[in-house]
Amino acid sequence: MKKAVTIFTVFMLIFAFSGCGKKQASITINTVPENASVSIDGTHIKNPSKNNTISQGKHKIVVSATGYETVKKEITVNEPKHINLKITLKKIPVTHNVLIKTKEKYMIVIDKHYLHKFTGEPIRVNDGAHEIQLINYFDAKKRPYSLIGKFDINKDIVLTEEDFKREAPQYPEGQMFSSVDFTSPVPVIRCCSAAATTYSGIYVGETVTLKGYTRQNINTFYVVFPSGKKTEVNTVKGNCDECANYFEKTITFDEPGTYKLENKKSSNSNETIYKRFCVFYRAKPVTHVTTVKELFPFLKDYMKDAIVVIEGEKETVKLLITDANGKIMRNTPTGEYGLKTDKNGIVTLSLTGSFGIKNSLFGCCGEVFVNGKSAPVLIYGDLLANLVRKVSISKKYAKKINGNVYVPEKMILPCLSEPPKKTITVNNEKYVNITEMINHPELFPGYTVKEDKNAFIVYGLIDMVP
Repeated sequence: MKKAVTIFTVFMLIFAFSGCGKKQASITINTVPENASVSIDGTHIKNPSKNNTISQGKHKIVVSATGYETVKKEITVNEPKHINLKITLKKIPVTHNVLIKTKEKYMIVIDKHYLHKFTGEPIRVNDGAHEIQLINYFDAKKRPYSLIGKFDINKDIVLTEEDFKREAPQYPEGQMFSSVDFTSPVPVIRCCSAAATTYSGIYVGETVTLKGYTRQNINTFYVVFPSGKKTEVNTVKGNCDECANYFEKTITFDEPGTYKLENKKSSNSNETIYKRFCVFYRAKPVTHVTTVKELFPFLKDYMKDAIVVIEGEKETVKLLITDANGKIMRNTPTGEYGLKTDKNGIVTLSLTGSFGIKNSLFGCCGEVFVNGKSAPVLIYGDLLANLVRKVSISKKYAKKINGNVYVPEKMILPCLSEPPKKTITVNNEKYVNITEMINHPELFPGYTVKEDKNAFIVYGLIDMVP
């Protein structure tokens, strides 16, 4: 009997120290909506619930309701206390079919989101108020226009042109021609050109709020700094099946160089998004430079502020380098061409150029070099350079006809921005009226002609990849 009592006492001690005697906690769960179904570890409880007992340890809570996304939550109870939980369910959006019938094809934009769809194709739109814009880039007189309407969509609907009013075009923000598009003024990224990765409109030290849209499969992406540092950007799902996701993030760009964007698929797998942009210091020429608008005053829009680089000649340009706030960057790497400023914040560029891409896919194009390295049109930050060809035509080749002087067309520079259109033919050879080019330069905006004792000096602007 004494042995049995001893065994029982040991058992009770083991039981006491095993945790079976732990005090229980209590839990109250409030849900939105209030009539949601609630279960703890698979057992349904009354909702709204108050002071339900719950043991210490891990527990799985599931909350569901018709028309809402189910929430699964795991909690850990470590001590005997009262727990208050509020769980809000996200409503599953109700969508409707929208078909827009028009005589011509229009791009469809919903709530400023371009859908990659045209009229005549059915689209699905969330229940509620929407602005729908139909874009036709040109009418019969080559004027762009839009059809715009606001609709409260609560059922499947068919729309026609009569349901919209005609307005001047409001081009959609974040047109989805790539993985990520920015709608804020910066970064400026130009597709498919030599300048695509060189200009962002952002200067080192500048704080910018990036806004824009991504494809739906990009929930989170990184802005990757030149050093490899990453800033995470989360997106918000668009409000229709085809709509893009939206993002907004304030970032301080404190490193010069090339930034890239990565899609955060998982912690171990990142997809590089092809769009890249560069952030550089401010650069101001402190030596004299000739700009395109100075040499070609009648040229309207073509790179007017670009520095002129004469083909075959060397242009030395000294730049003062500052950050976004005007601080002079002394003895600082510029982030491009391996260059570094001196003690006064000055860096020297040697600009040269050649007309070497005669059979380029872009047509006849020039190429600019900075310190011997091939450079894009935007040679640093927002500083542009444009190649100009200079030709001296001896007057011995000139012909006087009806009081005007003509020179052979083949001597007037090939593949220029705006070649002379008025020519005459003499002995099966075309000639250009050089007198008219001198007296009426506004008719030849891509040319400047100067005359000396023995020759006509012709400057011609060579096409550059934009």
